[in-house]
Amino acid sequence: LATAIDLAANLACGVYQAFWDGTMEAYFHAGFAARNGVIAASLARGGAVTSPVTMEGPNGYFQTFGGSTENASDLTKDLGRQFSIMDITHKPFPACAANQQSMLIASPLLSKHGISPKQIEKIVLKVAPSTLRVPGVPNLPPYRNMLQAQMSHRFTVISSLLGKPVTTLAYFRDSYGDPEVAELAMRSEVVGDEGR
Repeated sequence: LATAIDLAANLACGVYQAFWDGTMEAYFHAGFAARNGVIAASLARGGAVTSPVTMEGPNGYFQTFGGSTENASDLTKDLGRQFSIMDITHKPFPACAANQQSMLIASPLLSKHGISPKQIEKIVLKVAPSTLRVPGVPNLPPYRNMLQAQMSHRFTVISSLLGKPVTTLAYFRDSYGDPEVAELAMRSEVVGDEGR
């Protein structure tokens, strides 16, 4: 019953708690959204009648989820001219989008400079302050599952630094408990740095 209720909350709008806990809800979000979009379009085409102020009304979407209708007009500002699908980017690693750039930077560092992991006393990962607000990014070991590792800035960047096979999903599935990564992760910190 608890699992059904949790999934219902994610069916209603999608919540980020799964990214902290590494549970399965996050894997369903895109599918739920796509299916619900198709259903909404089909119902509209079939003649469903909706409130003309569903979004901006006093009990509508903006008020319910944002507590304000202040920026309601932004919803349709570029409707028909700007398509969000054009903003989709490629992620070279099967990990959190917020970690991609740091992973790219970290991957050649040790081999390029001839540094052994044993020589590393501390790692400071500097990120945009907004990155620290992404659910799961600040996660520390132990990681209990694949998604926690994929979201953790420490795990993903240190795995890249150590030359682990981070381009494969199997690495995250099979190695989220990697002791070498966990040991180095405990000697690291992720800090917000303005201008990053």
